[in-house]
Amino acid sequence: MERLSALGEEPALITAAERELTAVLLNSAVLTARWSAAEVSRLANRILEREPATSEQVHTPLPLVVIGLVAADSVRGISSWLAMEQQTRRQGGTVADALVNVQQAMVLSARGRVSQAREYAERAVRLAEVHWQEAGVVSTLALTRVALDLQDPVLIERILDGPGRRRSSSLALTATLQFAKAAQDAGNGRWTSALETLLACGRQLEASGWRNPVLFAWRPWAAELHRRVGDPGAAGALAEEELLRAKEWGAPVALGRALRVKARLIGGDQGVRLLRESVDVLRASADELELARTLLLLGRQLRSGGEAAAVLQEAGALAAACGVPWLVERIRAADGSGASAARPEAALTRTERTVASLVGRGLTNQEAAAELGVSSRAVEKHLTSSYRKLGVSGRRELIELLPRMDS
Repeated sequence: MERLSALGEEPALITAAERELTAVLLNSAVLTARWSAAEVSRLANRILEREPATSEQVHTPLPLVVIGLVAADSVRGISSWLAMEQQTRRQGGTVADALVNVQQAMVLSARGRVSQAREYAERAVRLAEVHWQEAGVVSTLALTRVALDLQDPVLIERILDGPGRRRSSSLALTATLQFAKAAQDAGNGRWTSALETLLACGRQLEASGWRNPVLFAWRPWAAELHRRVGDPGAAGALAEEELLRAKEWGAPVALGRALRVKARLIGGDQGVRLLRESVDVLRASADELELARTLLLLGRQLRSGGEAAAVLQEAGALAAACGVPWLVERIRAADGSGASAARPEAALTRTERTVASLVGRGLTNQEAAAELGVSSRAVEKHLTSSYRKLGVSGRRELIELLPRMDS
């Protein structure tokens, strides 16, 4: 941080070496949240203005600049820059191509456009298979964020069983894979195990000085898990910590999310006031997925009436544009539209209903596969399809829904 400050308020950015040095130092300020989001955004955009969009170099400052802009919730301006870069280069199988796809995926994820981000992230991972050292870590980070936003258990398992098994000294990769493992455990109803994983991840990040609330949002998730396991005190403490960090950092996406987490814990009229504040903050954010999630919760709290209907309608439009099926289904259930609200099993195929019934009896995927005479992978695919159609996050919520399906 001292070296970055020594460069002055207007660091020299004429040469590629100057831009790369400044980007590296800026990345440290981002990870540690020692600068504000506004300061990071200003300097990152200055670097971007001087970085040629036709650069063929692998070691450009651009990936670090993109990370800074994502963390600052300031990605609207970079989309056109990346599009220009992609148009001016010939697509192939190079490291630079992998990095371009990673950058596109990161920016689209930061805007909440998850289905589009997945296409770029999947392509980046494929390219990184032969360029792992240069692009493997960042491509895995991009795809894992997509998997977490989609709450896709099959994709999460593929990441953990594939690139997640590679050895790496990257703390960012280690932390992201811990998020994926926690998601896998939570999806299977192992709340305590998921919480322990997240808390261990948080301790590791804090010990390393990595405190950015946008890049490593472990507290909001851990607070929700504390609530689920019956520890509202610990949940509230984490929510307060996250709100403080978000205010210090200043990015709308972090502050809006922190307000939503606190609102969910408090509930009642005060919770509604915090949700309204969260919506107002998130309207200044590029992340439409976070806004959709807050609008859903606000619509649920308002319960009925014209305002609730309007809020849920906006949430549904945003969720559909983001390409997040589980959120679309939850919104339909909340406003009473769609098959899932009135008859949750209606959208399931006969095989999917059978698999759900077997899971409800306590069978594992392997046991259900043996009873049906199919592979475990087939059972997994049927469950994933059921989660998406019913708007549930995993096995536990599916089991909780079974009584309604049988009635």
